[in-house]
Amino acid sequence: MVVEFSDDGRGIAWDKVARKAAERGLDTSSHEALVKAIFGDSFSTKDEVTEISGRGVGLTAVSAACQELAGTITVESESGAGALFRFSFPTDGVAVSKLTGASE
Repeated sequence: MVVEFSDDGRGIAWDKVARKAAERGLDTSSHEALVKAIFGDSFSTKDEVTEISGRGVGLTAVSAACQELAGTITVESESGAGALFRFSFPTDGVAVSKLTGASE
């Protein structure tokens, strides 16, 4: 099962992601490494933290929920062209039953 979310916003500033990841000593050698960074614990590209953003917990929670369902995440984004988040889950029924609350 595949679930996709996309927007037509500014897109992900991969250069800023790479800079912040490098500051934290994270791998920045590939697109996959940068995607892994944005889902990392407490990772944010925001310079200032507010009540609703910049703490780096949102995507970490999304990643944890996806992993719990044995899923994978891919991210496609270009500056000025929005972003696409694709979540793929196994079709063996486990993920579907957890998503819907049905018993296995």
